Amino acid sequence: MIIYDIRYMRSMKLFNNRKMLVFKSVLFCLLFSCLNAENICFKNVTVHGYNLHNHTIEKVIISSNNLKDELPKFVFDTIEMENENVAVLYENCISDMDSLKELLLKKNGIQEIRPGALKNLPALRIIKLNGNKLKTIKRGVFNNLLVSEIDLRENEIEFIEDTAFNNMPQLLVIRLTLNKLTKWNKIGFSTHLT
Repeated sequence: MIIYDIRYMRSMKLFNNRKMLVFKSVLFCLLFSCLNAENICFKNVTVHGYNLHNHTIEKVIISSNNLKDELPKFVFDTIEMENENVAVLYENCISDMDSLKELLLKKNGIQEIRPGALKNLPALRIIKLNGNKLKTIKRGVFNNLLVSEIDLRENEIEFIEDTAFNNMPQLLVIRLTLNKLTKWNKIGFSTHLT
């Protein structure tokens, strides 16, 4: 039997045969990996990296859950991804990048950022997520980052959880214009909202 594209297979009958036991195990693993492929953060996207020493890179990522695993060992100050198709930023997808100062993820169709997606980014100061499709800003997404500016303009944000921007001592500017936000409890913030 030849299977050309296992993603489109809906059923298969395997009869009681000892030789088929190995095949069943392999088939199960293949099906399981296809189901888990839906949780891949970056599929067929182009990432641009820049640093102060004029090193630049343009890298096409076929399939990955973490940017640091895909980029060369250069030290990047800025990572930019624009006009790509990235629906969800899963936990740890942008993490452990010691020198990253600017993260520019504009117009990528991002609908959700899971808590813990942006983690262990000690130099990060600017996050630009404008022009995406975010509806909710959850706690645990930006908390404990040392960023000074977050640009969330031109999304579809309707709700921001009360503690979504807590424990961010360097935060000065949050840009929220052109969203669907009608009410937000901003008591205790020393930030400049625009």
